Amino acid sequence: MGLSARRFGVLSRHDPGKGPTRYSQPVRRGEGFIPGFQSRTAQNDIIAAVARTLGAGKKPEGQLRRRGSNLAVIEAGTGVGKSIGMSVPGLVAARSLNMPLVISSSSVVLQEQYLKKELPLLARLLPYDLNIAIAKGRGRYVCNIKLVDAVASNAQTSLALEGRDDDPSSSTDTPGAQDRSLLIELQNALANGTWSGDRDDWAKPIDADLWGKLSTTRHACAGKRCSEFATCAFYSVRRQIKQADVIVCNHDVLLSSLDMQQGALLPDPQRCLFLIDEGHRLPDKAIEHFGCAYSLKASRQWIKDWERTCRHCVLGMRGSVDTAAQGNAIASNLINQTNALLDSLSAATEFKDGIWRFSCGVIPDSLTGFVWPFFKTVQSGLALSLRLRDDILTFCDSDPALGPLLLKELGQYISQFEALVSCWRLMLMQPDADQPPIAKWIAALPDEDFQVHATPIDAADTLSKKLWQRAGAVVIASATLRACNSFTPFLQATGLNRYPDTATLALPSPFDYPGRARLIVPRMNSDPTHAKAHTAEIIALLPDLMVERGVLVLFASDQQMRAVYSGLPLDQQRRCLLQGDVPKAEMLRQHRNRTKI
Repeated sequence: MGLSARRFGVLSRHDPGKGPTRYSQPVRRGEGFIPGFQSRTAQNDIIAAVARTLGAGKKPEGQLRRRGSNLAVIEAGTGVGKSIGMSVPGLVAARSLNMPLVISSSSVVLQEQYLKKELPLLARLLPYDLNIAIAKGRGRYVCNIKLVDAVASNAQTSLALEGRDDDPSSSTDTPGAQDRSLLIELQNALANGTWSGDRDDWAKPIDADLWGKLSTTRHACAGKRCSEFATCAFYSVRRQIKQADVIVCNHDVLLSSLDMQQGALLPDPQRCLFLIDEGHRLPDKAIEHFGCAYSLKASRQWIKDWERTCRHCVLGMRGSVDTAAQGNAIASNLINQTNALLDSLSAATEFKDGIWRFSCGVIPDSLTGFVWPFFKTVQSGLALSLRLRDDILTFCDSDPALGPLLLKELGQYISQFEALVSCWRLMLMQPDADQPPIAKWIAALPDEDFQVHATPIDAADTLSKKLWQRAGAVVIASATLRACNSFTPFLQATGLNRYPDTATLALPSPFDYPGRARLIVPRMNSDPTHAKAHTAEIIALLPDLMVERGVLVLFASDQQMRAVYSGLPLDQQRRCLLQGDVPKAEMLRQHRNRTKI
């Protein structure tokens, strides 16, 4: 297959700080093929299947849509060319149907592949402009207010409306002095346009704790009332997304957008075409996203901090003392209820191996007396926080300097209250008899603390209601979707089995894995749950296994990967390329050079 254009193509490159930058690229008429491109039957099969499915994206609601004619699942082995095979018909369908194309992946590597390789290459060959945007969570972008405040106050981002000892954030929200030079460097780069404000665009990794003090949350953001709104990196990207033909995101952003107001992060699903790559991760991602967990003792501390922050905000605005009194009463009730629950759990005998599992997701009678009062108090705390946030937003109009700082302090606790409300709502929820139960348990932690857990045991119902029934059209692809040569387990896990016309396609990889590679699964004496013994055994086994020109060692834990690396002899360490030490593109380049014959 060859791709050509009748005139010059236009590549629109995404730059969160400066907006789209366009480059005219000449395309040779009739010879505008992708360099080295070879037609593959399997890839053509993908193109045909994707085109059929996305073509149903604008059909009116009715029997065809309800049966899943706009849904497809494709398993294609490594080397088939899934990304190009999906992107080509995706771009054509999006253009012809006038619907934005959303491409979601679970890994940064594949996102970079779409953004920097496939889409720019195809854009160069198209006879029309192509606007490409990337959608990330707000937490990936710097908050201008917090960065400026951190630098101006010698990296102290907390409020000082009262004495420092009474400031809830004075000990936890202050970047250290050693970070000051980096803060100044970030501020200067943002001001002169050499940095977009995107954490991923900074050349070196930024410490997670420091970045957490420079980014913001939805409730801590003043939006259009903020003095930095016009230059805000996050809102700059949001504006680009509204005009984009193609939006690249990850599964977490996709799932988060389904919980938000339509168009808040991604466009309305009904007017979007979706290509979900690495779809095998979607069910687990959905379960993780819609589940919850929180520690009781940790919640006591932030509840105390929240009460002080409410008081600070009221004092800062010269507001009603009744609001501060309500906050004090709610905090006292929550702490007392938490203490009572802690005492009850400490005396409980139902824990086995440190876990108390609730059979069929039913809360035992011994705990029901705690749950409902606690849930109602948490709801009151959230309601008060949201009312106070509205007051602060109004206050921003009269004091645009102090208002955003007050909002910054309060906003972080609103997110925590929302998570707490969601957790206890899930704990109290009892699904219908024909639906799977919600898994609920409490885990014992060190220092007599306990962690409450609630999570759906599958994602079928959630994905069906939030995505399959709402989306214009969806294609899910991955190299590994079947089990025992059957799509049935995946269709059941995602709820796609409820749509009988969902298309499925399985295509083998063109690579000769049996003849070119070996899969080694060493026999282990230690269990992975015994981390120290398991890590020590891996360290002992690896030197004898590292005899090939290229050996890929897979870990499920970044911590264990680094522990194994540290335990290897120095000569073995010199042979290793450790994920995270250098950018992935550079690591692959070094690997190719090392493994050349």
